[in-house]
Amino acid sequence: MKLALFLLCHTLAATANHVLPWYIKQCSISDPNLNQCILRNGNLAIPEMVKGDCFFNNPISVPLFVPEINLLGDDFTASLRSVYVRGFETFKLTDVGFNLANRDQFIVVESPILEISADYIIYDRNKLIRSVQGGGKLEAVLHQNIANYTPTVEQRQENGKIYLNLLSDNLRLTTKKIYHEFSGIYSNYYGNLNWFIKKQKIIIDEKLRPAMAKLLLNYLSNITINLSKKLSVFEIFTP
Repeated sequence: MKLALFLLCHTLAATANHVLPWYIKQCSISDPNLNQCILRNGNLAIPEMVKGDCFFNNPISVPLFVPEINLLGDDFTASLRSVYVRGFETFKLTDVGFNLANRDQFIVVESPILEISADYIIYDRNKLIRSVQGGGKLEAVLHQNIANYTPTVEQRQENGKIYLNLLSDNLRLTTKKIYHEFSGIYSNYYGNLNWFIKKQKIIIDEKLRPAMAKLLLNYLSNITINLSKKLSVFEIFTP
């Protein structure tokens, strides 16, 4: 499926007209209930978007595969490898604040559950030789996830059309509860199992949620950048 999507994207790239993907319904920019329309049509689009999309250069996200995520602590580095994130298809838009007259916009998306599976290795950065402190398998489940995405945009004129430039963006992710399991623990230091267990706790309590927030930020940034570069305001919306 990934190969088919890759070939399709590259086959169409040279001849494709820049129009919204078929699964995205347009809203009227003059609609007094514009944000409610964006909310409704956005949720209709999510099940198709997560399958992978040439227009947005989105990867297949059911599940989303990430080769590696590095988590830095005060005295250690944890490397999550062959990461699979499941649950993107459960995301729903719950609030939108779009106004063409404003620079600051916001989108709120929520997911009841995100599942993460990965191999992991933890290194002790205080050691002169970068020896493996421990590693194994990580399974984690993030419950009741709320992501607040806040892009800042400005208008630009090009060939008589109005486009939006993404100036900056941010994402704040809140999670009600994280359940996790580490398995296959090993250590090649004598007496350092307690150190290793403490680092596992830091990964879950302090590092995993920000890492997922960065992943979601990159995903939504990619959508925003491709949309604003390829289409003018009145190609995204009807008058």
